[in-house]
Amino acid sequence: MVFALSTEAICEACIWNHDPEGLARTAPCDPTSWAGSVQQELLAFTTSPDLFGDLATFPAYFGCAAVLMVKDEADIIRANLDWLYHIGVRRFVVMDNASTDGTYGELLRFRTERPEAQLWPVHDPVLAYYQAEKTTRLAQLALSMWPDIEWVLPMDADEFCIARVGLQTLGAVPPYVDALTVPKVVHFIPEGDVPPAGNLLAQMSVRSAFFAVPPKVLVRARSGLGIAQGNHRATAADGRKLVYRGGFQFGFYIREFQTRSFAQFLRKVRNGGAAVLAANAEGSKVGGEHWIKWHNVLTAEGEAGLREIFRKEAFRLPAAPYSVDRFTGAPS
Repeated sequence: MVFALSTEAICEACIWNHDPEGLARTAPCDPTSWAGSVQQELLAFTTSPDLFGDLATFPAYFGCAAVLMVKDEADIIRANLDWLYHIGVRRFVVMDNASTDGTYGELLRFRTERPEAQLWPVHDPVLAYYQAEKTTRLAQLALSMWPDIEWVLPMDADEFCIARVGLQTLGAVPPYVDALTVPKVVHFIPEGDVPPAGNLLAQMSVRSAFFAVPPKVLVRARSGLGIAQGNHRATAADGRKLVYRGGFQFGFYIREFQTRSFAQFLRKVRNGGAAVLAANAEGSKVGGEHWIKWHNVLTAEGEAGLREIFRKEAFRLPAAPYSVDRFTGAPS
C-alpha cells in the first residue's frame, strides 16, 4: 500500500530540510496552520526589496513582553536588551542558567541604567536543556506580572527582532490568531580576519539568503498557550489546533548572530552539548543534535578539531546566496 504525503507534511519537510525552493513549489496548504503560514511568509519575505531600515526608533509598547533564556552571553546580551528597548519593549523576563561570565551582572546593569524598563531576572540552576518548559514558564510568569500584555516575544540572546514599522502593528493582528511565524536571516563574518576592535555585530555583515533556517514565533499572552522547543511553534495545553499568521506582513523578522568568535563558539559548544546530554540522560529527547556532534568533536579532538568547525560555521564569502547587509542598528 502506498501512502501519499499530505501537502502539510510536504511543507513541513521542506521547512525542516531548509528547502525554500521546494516549499515555494509545493501546492498551497492551510494558511492558518504553522506550515501554511510559513509557506505564505516565504513568498512575502522573498519579494521584499531589502532588509534595511534598522535605525528607526519606536515608542514604548507595553503590550508585548520579551522572555529570554541565557547562559554565558555577556558579549551580546546587553546589546540585545538595548535593541529590544530600542524597538519599544519595556517588559522583560530573563532566565539566567548559572552563567559564569558576568551575564547576570549585565542584566542588573541594564535594569539600573534603564529604570523605565521592567526587567525581572530569574535564576535557573537546572543544567538540562528543557527550553520548551522553561520558556513557557517564563511566558506564564510575564502574564502573571503584567496581565495587560497581549503578546510574548521569546528570543535567544543572539537573535535581534526587527520591527520594521514598530511593535504597535501587533494591535492589527486579528484576535483569533494565536501566534505569528517570524522569518529569520543569519549573519556571518566576512571571509578573512575580523578587526579586533569595534562593533562585532556590525562587522558580521554577510547575511544568509532569505529563509535559510526555520522561523521563530511570537505568541499570544494567553493562559494555556506555550512555546515549543527552539521557539519555533506555539503549543496549546488543551491540544486544540492553533491559528497562525506570518509575522513579516506585520513588519517582523529576526537577524541572528550565532557564531561571533572562537571563544564564544567554544563556550556555546561546551554549554550546549552538556545541556542536551543532561536532558538525554534523564530520558528526554530535546533536539540539539548539532551541539552533541560538536561536543563530541571537542571531546575527541580538543580545541584544534573545533576550530575547523568554527571556520565553516562563522565565515562566508559575500557571494550568492549570501549578500552584504550590515546591521546598521547594532548598538555601538
